[in-house]
Amino acid sequence: MPAFPVALLHPVVARLCASTIHTHGADLEIELAPFVLGGAPVRTAIRLDGMDLPTYSLEQLAGKRLVFPRNPEPGYIDGSLYLDGRHHAVDIRELRFGEIDPHGLPVTIEGCIHFDDGARFDDTALSLAARIARPLTETEIDVLIDRAVADAAVASMQQSGKVMAALRRHPSLRHADMALLHARVQARLLIAAAMRAR
Repeated sequence: MPAFPVALLHPVVARLCASTIHTHGADLEIELAPFVLGGAPVRTAIRLDGMDLPTYSLEQLAGKRLVFPRNPEPGYIDGSLYLDGRHHAVDIRELRFGEIDPHGLPVTIEGCIHFDDGARFDDTALSLAARIARPLTETEIDVLIDRAVADAAVASMQQSGKVMAALRRHPSLRHADMALLHARVQARLLIAAAMRAR
């Protein structure tokens, strides 16, 4: 079997958050640019779940090199790549963090993609450079909401769905908790209505 053509994997953005899968640790999702494999379009991501990191702070991770044991040793990273209708294990042995800048934190991932039996590829070494997006501040979120309200010409809380539709398309909010974001939109609309009523 041939090796997987890893040159097809181009990270768009990576997001780091407290684990939503495991009871501890952090999750890193690396969204990949769409690509064509065997004539078929592919949209996928690499997920690294339950990582035991010393911190979730991008500032404190900057410049660090972290080494992890291989699956199934305790402390391994539960990684996967969804391809051809199934999840394939991604065994990460090292994360190297660069220096943080206004756009986020560069990270280089070293490991191996383990393809399941019956897959069309052999296990393939993986070396991938991505950028972990810097989380938005509260002020930046409010600015995005206010801009979406103005762009959609929304004047009442009953039209908050229009604002949410615009915000869902924003790349920095793609992984946001939509229920919390909706509550924030409604609060901003109530504040704006109260200011107009003065």
